[in-house]
Amino acid sequence: RRVHGEDGNEEWRFETNDQQVSLNPIDKHIFWWCQTVATGFWVIVLVLDAISLAFFWGVVAVVAGILCGTNLFGYYKCSREYQRRVRELLTGGGMNIITGGVT
Repeated sequence: RRVHGEDGNEEWRFETNDQQVSLNPIDKHIFWWCQTVATGFWVIVLVLDAISLAFFWGVVAVVAGILCGTNLFGYYKCSREYQRRVRELLTGGGMNIITGGVT
């Protein structure tokens, strides 16, 4: 959420619930997959629109990409588990995630 500091500046504060909630692993996997694919889709559409010089649809793709990307970033910042999994993926331990180590 957006918080105003004492000096008048705005800052984003990402808050999570520290309770251990058991989520259905399939639902969780589908949620993150859809978030990531939707953002990737709009990036691909933007690239294709840039190549074909479709400026109107390029603007639509930019706006949609920004909205999806912001949504993905917000959920990413609130999910400690997903941050850990992305870190593992980037540091070379990602083959377990890709090959079925989905929790």
